[in-house]
Amino acid sequence: MILVSSLMTNSFLLLAVNLLHYLTICTLTIFNKKMSNLTSVTEISITPIRPRDGLTAFASFVLDDKYFVAGVAIFTKLSGGFRLVFPTRKIGQTNLNLFNPIKREVGEIIERKVSEELTKLYDRQLTEYKT
Repeated sequence: MILVSSLMTNSFLLLAVNLLHYLTICTLTIFNKKMSNLTSVTEISITPIRPRDGLTAFASFVLDDKYFVAGVAIFTKLSGGFRLVFPTRKIGQTNLNLFNPIKREVGEIIERKVSEELTKLYDRQLTEYKT
């Protein structure tokens, strides 16, 4: 009886360990897939201009190490912060979008990264001006 009980306990422990191992692998796989879907915005370049009607600068950047996006207008928001306007081409009476994020999250990531870079640029210019 003790031998049977011991074998059942060992089998149960082995099953529990295998199940835990399987769940850990599944969790890591899901996590890695989510991480690989994150959008990267790199090589951000900002060209300030003389402010006019809220337009303060133009930006270019590399998206997901695949696409170079240029001509993105940066406007100031009345509530603070910045708003991006992506480039269009006017053909006749029609404006055609050259680039525009489809997913809201991607647009927010781009806006946050460009805003951070613009804030750094303005902070550097302010520091240089004070010295």
